[in-house]
Amino acid sequence: MVEHLSSQEEVRTRLVPVLLGADLLIYSYIRSFHETYGLEHKAIVLTTKDVKIVSSSKFCDYRAIDGVDKDDVLMDELLKIGAELKEQGLVGIVLGSGDWYARTLSKNKDRLQEFYFVPYNDFELLDYLTQKDEFQALCDKSDLRHPITLELDCSAEAPRWDYDMHGIEFPCIAKPSNSAAWHFAQFEGKRKIHEPQSMDELRQLYDTLRDHTSFDRKLLVQDMIPGGDDSILNLNAYIDASGKATYKVLGQVVLQDHAPTGLGNPVCVIDAFRSPQLRDRQEAMRDMMDKAIRMVAAKGYRGWANFDVKYDVRDGSFNLFEINTRPGRCSYYISLSGMPFVKPIIEDFVLGNQMPEPPEVQEFCLACIPSLVVRNYVTDEALRDYVLNAYAKGWAIDPVLYERDGFVHGFWAKATTTNQIRKFDRYLGSAS
Repeated sequence: MVEHLSSQEEVRTRLVPVLLGADLLIYSYIRSFHETYGLEHKAIVLTTKDVKIVSSSKFCDYRAIDGVDKDDVLMDELLKIGAELKEQGLVGIVLGSGDWYARTLSKNKDRLQEFYFVPYNDFELLDYLTQKDEFQALCDKSDLRHPITLELDCSAEAPRWDYDMHGIEFPCIAKPSNSAAWHFAQFEGKRKIHEPQSMDELRQLYDTLRDHTSFDRKLLVQDMIPGGDDSILNLNAYIDASGKATYKVLGQVVLQDHAPTGLGNPVCVIDAFRSPQLRDRQEAMRDMMDKAIRMVAAKGYRGWANFDVKYDVRDGSFNLFEINTRPGRCSYYISLSGMPFVKPIIEDFVLGNQMPEPPEVQEFCLACIPSLVVRNYVTDEALRDYVLNAYAKGWAIDPVLYERDGFVHGFWAKATTTNQIRKFDRYLGSAS
């Protein structure tokens, strides 16, 4: 097992992030490591294809490798890189962009820790919490709300579903209990989250999964809590080795991606406690946050915990959907709130320090879209004006627009952000 580094200077000169995947979170890691620690060595990025928003960064060593999204290929590559770093007197920290990477790194911690810091929970705990049915049972014990859910076992050995909805009406939500198993299930029309409009649609999805894919876990069918993108909240909390929550921040999603492959990914997030929509729900939000953090801390959880939450206007409740045992895709809003989101990981796992008292959460607006998208697609007038004011005042920040990363990256960053106008017009209809 690698030993703790002794100082910030040693972090700067000896630490090498090895990042798995190529999305907004991976670029946010690259940016945060650079601006927080000024690392002497570039981050190494391992992925299967060229994603320009990441590969164009001058602060990373980008490696597109066939098959690196398979366990054996990934582990061979990580162990080879780890041995090379060790031979150079360097040490790695390995971080992934999605649930599959989190599971793989957790399962292989013992092998990886010869060369890397591995800031993931032990697999037994990670696997337990990321089974959405188990997570909901834990919420019940912790007095936390979650959507009414029907569990459909898609394994070939399970009895076939009798198509009883147990009171859930259409349209509804249908999503996997295990997102890592979902990663390998291939079928036409696959989405991150499905929204069946009828029994025929849901039956077809279930039959396809059970009879024609590798997915052998549960399909969760849920009551669709009413509300648009702005009813979704995102809670991030860092729990250190002592079980203390050293930082927590609650974001309100203003808009999310509506492309089928990106559905559910936030593209604009603000501080929930400063939202014009949630001013009268602050005590309830704090109560939900504290209960959620205590719930996982009591199980021995360590690191960033990322909870998906939805506000139900029907009764004013906050409903937990799931926990991501890793930072969320839009975790750079943590940095905008006043805490560089890689800092707790470095202090806790790499340096072995206790974090000092956290700073007060600053007002923030993460915005991966042009202001025109906000103007056209945010329907709540007060919320729209609040976010547009952030653009006007210059504190609506897009993580990929990092001026220190040079011209080439700047070109791809601006192209990616501007392309959101076309995407929203395509999937939500032209606002003109």
